[in-house]
Amino acid sequence: MKKTQKIKLIVFFLCFVLVSGFIAQIDPFEQILSELEEYNKNNQQEKVHLHLDKSYYAIGEDIWFKAYVLNTVTAQPSQISNTLYVELINYKDSVTKKLRIPLSFGMGWGDFNLKDSLDEGNYRIRAYTQWMRNAGPEYFYDKTIKIGNTSLTKVLTNTRYIYTNDNKINSTIKFTQKNGTPYKSREVKYEIFLDNEKSINNKGFTNEQGEINIEFVRKDPSTSHSGRIVTYLSISDKENFSKVIPIKLTSSEVDIQFFPEGGNLIENIPCKIAVKAVGSDGRGKKIELSIKDQAATEVANVVTEHYGMASFNFNPLNGHTYTGTVTFADGSKKDISLPRALPQGYALSINNSDSSSVSIKVIISEGLLGKGDIKLIAQHNNKVIYATKAKSDKQIISLNLPKEKMASGIIKITLFGPDNSPNCERIFFNNSHLDKLNLEMENLASVSKRIARTTTRFKVSHTGKYTPGSFSVAVNNISKAEPDELNESNIFTDLLLTSDLTGYVENPNYYFLRNDRQTRDRLDLLMQTQGWRRFIWKDFLKNKNTPIVFQPEKLIVISGTVTSYNGKPVENGKVSLFSSSGNIFSIDTLTDNNGRFAFKEMFFGDSVKFAVQARNNKDNKKVDIKMDEPSMEAIGKNKNAGNIDVNVNESLAQYLKNSDNYFEELRRGMINNSISLETVNIVAKKTQVTESDNINGPGMADNILLGSDLEKCISIVHCLIGKLPGVTVRGNVPGTTRRSFFTPLTVYLDGIKVDWGYMENITIDDIKSIEFLRSIGLTFVYKADGAVAVITLKKPKERNSHVVTPGLLAHNPLGYHTAREFYSPKYEPNINSSPNDYRSTIYWKPNIITDKDGNASFEYHNANEPGTYRVVIEGIDAFGNLGRKVYTYEVK
Repeated sequence: MKKTQKIKLIVFFLCFVLVSGFIAQIDPFEQILSELEEYNKNNQQEKVHLHLDKSYYAIGEDIWFKAYVLNTVTAQPSQISNTLYVELINYKDSVTKKLRIPLSFGMGWGDFNLKDSLDEGNYRIRAYTQWMRNAGPEYFYDKTIKIGNTSLTKVLTNTRYIYTNDNKINSTIKFTQKNGTPYKSREVKYEIFLDNEKSINNKGFTNEQGEINIEFVRKDPSTSHSGRIVTYLSISDKENFSKVIPIKLTSSEVDIQFFPEGGNLIENIPCKIAVKAVGSDGRGKKIELSIKDQAATEVANVVTEHYGMASFNFNPLNGHTYTGTVTFADGSKKDISLPRALPQGYALSINNSDSSSVSIKVIISEGLLGKGDIKLIAQHNNKVIYATKAKSDKQIISLNLPKEKMASGIIKITLFGPDNSPNCERIFFNNSHLDKLNLEMENLASVSKRIARTTTRFKVSHTGKYTPGSFSVAVNNISKAEPDELNESNIFTDLLLTSDLTGYVENPNYYFLRNDRQTRDRLDLLMQTQGWRRFIWKDFLKNKNTPIVFQPEKLIVISGTVTSYNGKPVENGKVSLFSSSGNIFSIDTLTDNNGRFAFKEMFFGDSVKFAVQARNNKDNKKVDIKMDEPSMEAIGKNKNAGNIDVNVNESLAQYLKNSDNYFEELRRGMINNSISLETVNIVAKKTQVTESDNINGPGMADNILLGSDLEKCISIVHCLIGKLPGVTVRGNVPGTTRRSFFTPLTVYLDGIKVDWGYMENITIDDIKSIEFLRSIGLTFVYKADGAVAVITLKKPKERNSHVVTPGLLAHNPLGYHTAREFYSPKYEPNINSSPNDYRSTIYWKPNIITDKDGNASFEYHNANEPGTYRVVIEGIDAFGNLGRKVYTYEVK
């Protein structure tokens, strides 16, 4: 929202003429409001949205994403952090890949390649800044995605679960080939993990249908919520195949919760109660609920229809108790007691069904009338947008607030009693169109032919005025990758809704597809049953602030400590940082009186490696170096367990079939422009080397020396001359001679390019292997003039000496991810001569900048495949206004 609009909003609320007893002065409450403003200024937070190119993937594909990071207080692109971490997390809740993304004005982009070594299954993508870690992982971006695989697997599975009342779980797993033929009479070994702890290790055999039944018992139903079954199917005498099957839930139990509006039931005051029925899988369940008093008289009846949620009106009478009888889908029943009503208090009621305004009503118990002024404030992203007080001499006080003056997102209303303590709280969602960007797209119907070159133009405006912004675009053939539109996360669902609510939100995009009365009512149900989590009044009033442990990360810092062998800090010692990415790079610094050193504000890529060299103030290299390693953020349980799919390959069957076709075409070289290479004789592996930074692959070398080959060497130079053919020395520098020209060896130490003089610091006993490359087929990738020596040092645990190389340490911090460019084929003019193109993502562009008049464009080719093409554009302007546009067209 623009600054002028914010000023208008403040002026509007200050000048708003309140009805039914509200007055404008807020003097008694000014101190709390002033402290709240200061608190918000000092406790700004960040929230993240990732625009993914599609909803699910296949092994071998790429995940393309753009990150949008917002400041929760300003609602604008964040200037707090310049670094974002994006993780790909597997079913074991371990990180398989971690990227460090540079942020500019709150935005950055990158990609994951889904290597063949990954298993199919349910993965998570998690994104956060160091600053966000202060608030905790519940505020991170955390999305569950499905990744399937059929091209490399011989086994498909289908799993069904049956739950019994005695805590038993019966699973039936069917094993088939890709063509549907069952694996009959095959041995299956299996392990069962509940909450990552192994509970069963057993085996059995499949029946004629390829099925095996596995039964197990939950030891502790109150704590066992998820797990996995790891199976090993014996395909033949020499081949076993492993499959990991998630245990999505461990019971058929349904949790029933009641949410009195405003927080409490008050005797003799009518109240709306929201109810939510949630299964152990996190998804809402349909139940019927009958509310009866102690005389068994029914006072309310309700059925949960929308994602397990419903509400009913209720008036708790003095001295009465109430019980809810729940009827579940299977016909079983259960009695649940309703919360006890307080003898007196305040009730807060909100009606958000109108599209133009929200109605607020306060009801006061008779015993509290005239006891002092009550206060009411409204907050958006913790910022106070409305504040007032009223005399408590009337039992019912009401007012209306126009929605057009409020920003989109969650608005929190808090009612304070005469003693300035919060008594009631209610949140509602304002889905305003005024702070959303308007994206006008050019009609694409004229370019609905296969392989047609498509130039798409769009114009961005806000409240009728054109505005510059940054946008990302994904084009998909949804005939091959149909989106899950209801459950699709996007820039609105992530930044306006789910990032500020506790718990799992089922199908969040449902609430943004329409703005009709029914959708608003159901969104309001969500507000009543999902708690606001950004701010807790009791902590604020007690000055219980979140401790700041992690500072905002601007650029990379490489730091550590230098000590003598006896552990004393080395003061004023020289520390040098060496690296290479094409050219030698070196910088120096000095240690402080605690032996601490730091190289600050560094920017380097994720393939860059370093060596750290330290000396004391007498230039003695006998020192220890300890590098600071960044702390890892723990990975908790998946909060979006409701999105876990037990049978990933089955639910993605059609998509994976198209994916197989795509990779088959790719293997034939029909999509990428192929380059024919002359026949190259690959050098055989002379000696097995399994660990090295040889770009050609460990062991791919003309000659290899292992550590055992160097035991009798006087020096490294002596070893190379005596054991590597063609190596000579000039001026104590080894190299090779060709046509009377001497070329020094290009040396890489643990992947870092170093000068030969640097090798004088290396102890021979610490060398694990030397790979010597002299043939053009191996040296080409190093772009070296002559031969290359790839030297690998032993791991610390393999070393015998106290200090392997005195004053020298290899250091490989995580650098900034270098985003790849999305490959888009260029076709021949003749459609019949162009190859098939089975890609699902047709085009991806992460950073399209509009000009001052709001204009932008992008260009791509339709694939040589018919289908429904879906264009999704998301973005933000400099003032934090969000935009999203979805357009579909047919390619015939």
